[in-house]
Amino acid sequence: MVSTREILKESKNSDQPVIIVCPDEARIDFIVKEIIEIFEIKGENITSYIAGEGVKILREKINGLFARPLNLGKKILFVHLSDSLSREEANTLLRVLEEPPEFSRIFLFCASLAKVIPTIRSRCKKLIIGSAESIAQDNILDFFQDGNFNAYLRKIKDVESGDIPAILESILREIKNRRMGEVELKLYKKVGETFLLVSKTNCSRKLAMEELFIWWKAQNK
Repeated sequence: MVSTREILKESKNSDQPVIIVCPDEARIDFIVKEIIEIFEIKGENITSYIAGEGVKILREKINGLFARPLNLGKKILFVHLSDSLSREEANTLLRVLEEPPEFSRIFLFCASLAKVIPTIRSRCKKLIIGSAESIAQDNILDFFQDGNFNAYLRKIKDVESGDIPAILESILREIKNRRMGEVELKLYKKVGETFLLVSKTNCSRKLAMEELFIWWKAQNK
């Protein structure tokens, strides 16, 4: 099992912003502490913004990212409730997401990836944390268990194609975290094959997801 800490460490040498999907506020507080520890950030180089504080405040905090830290370390901006940003807030944030300073890192938190505007999602690495039950709005695993194909199709329709690899990764992690019998192992293998397909080829990702569900239904007849 890959820990959240190990996943976060992968972002240490990348300037790509990260959006973390986690509906548990207590868990978010823990993740923030882990990020600060992993990046060895000093207090004066840590900035947080909560959606709704106002564009003027957001601009001030973004401008602060462009001032090189005195200790030659990194600066971090945490954006909370990124699925509740206003259009003006989102557009302001987009400018720094497109070209973040090399000595700064940006982490966004949300409860629902689907509610984050597509232009922000497309610029961020996705990290989905939590159980399938707690992030049902972003995780498709529940639909496999329920067996409701029409509901599944409606969900797939609302999902951005670019988010499908991240969703499949979260399903793989969730299956791996459970006690795996023969059935779970078969599903894990098939989801893994679908993940490689949508990640490495130019196939229709939504069609691949539909075919995955049809395969699963056939296994359970």
